[in-house]
Amino acid sequence: FSVLASQRRSDPLLAPHFAALDGPVDLLELYCSIHAHWFPKLSCPPIAWGRHLSPKRRRHIRFAAYHRRPAARIVVSRLLDQPWVAREFVAYVLYHELCHHAQACDPVRGETPHSARFKAWEARYPRFGELLAWEKAHLDRFLAAPTNPSVGEQTTVAGSSPTREHRPPGQ
Repeated sequence: FSVLASQRRSDPLLAPHFAALDGPVDLLELYCSIHAHWFPKLSCPPIAWGRHLSPKRRRHIRFAAYHRRPAARIVVSRLLDQPWVAREFVAYVLYHELCHHAQACDPVRGETPHSARFKAWEARYPRFGELLAWEKAHLDRFLAAPTNPSVGEQTTVAGSSPTREHRPPGQ
C-alpha cells in the first residue's frame, strides 16, 4: 500500500474525523481483530514493523507491503506508529494487505495485484472513501514525518500456522 507525493493532497481541515492513536499502536491487537473479523478462515501471515525510517525527504510512501515469497508476511511502516495517525486508517491498511493475502490464496491467472476483484474487496471496508480522503488530507504530514533513529531492524509482531481453508472478504 503506497502513495506518491504528487498524488492525493487536500486540506486536513476538510478531511473526515477519525480517532487518533494517542500513543503507540498495538499492531498485534489491531491485526488480529481485522483478521478475525474479515478473514476468519484465511491463514494468518506473520506481521512485522519495518525498519527505521530513512532520514531522506520522502517522495513516496509505502504504508505496508505484502510479501508472498519466500513465505507470506506483512511488513508495516513505522510511519503508521505516530500518535496523530487515525487508528481506523491503520486498520484499513492492515485490511488492504490482508486482501493481497486473500488474492494470493485464491489466485487467478494473469490477475494484477490491484485487480477489479481486489478493488471490490477493498471497497467493502467500512468508510473506505472517507479513509482515502483522510489519507489524502494528511499526505504532507506523512511526507514530513521525522525519522525514528531508536528503531532498528524489523520486529515480528504476530504470526500463525496456515490453515487449508480460506474465504475472501464478504464471501
